[in-house]
Amino acid sequence: MEWADRRLSLEEPEIDFAQAASIDPNVTRYLRQSLGVFGGAYYSQMVEVGLFVEGDHGIQRASNGLGVATAKAFREAIGEEVEAILIGAFNPPR
Repeated sequence: MEWADRRLSLEEPEIDFAQAASIDPNVTRYLRQSLGVFGGAYYSQMVEVGLFVEGDHGIQRASNGLGVATAKAFREAIGEEVEAILIGAFNPPR
């Protein structure tokens, strides 16, 4: 809400949500949680399958290599055509 209120007060013709979802530390994100809504909703399930582990300090961190292997398996499963559709949906032309 705070992020949205600040952006609306600027009266911009367009609000760039992609920029605000960035992992760039110099960008003010609209979600405070680094894993976003997806991570908030599915963090415990991702821990169960080993994609994330809880460090000694209590902060979640990605497990070594398992996320990349999972992404590669997903990429192979969906095929090149669906991959192109997904990439297009996440990167619409401007």
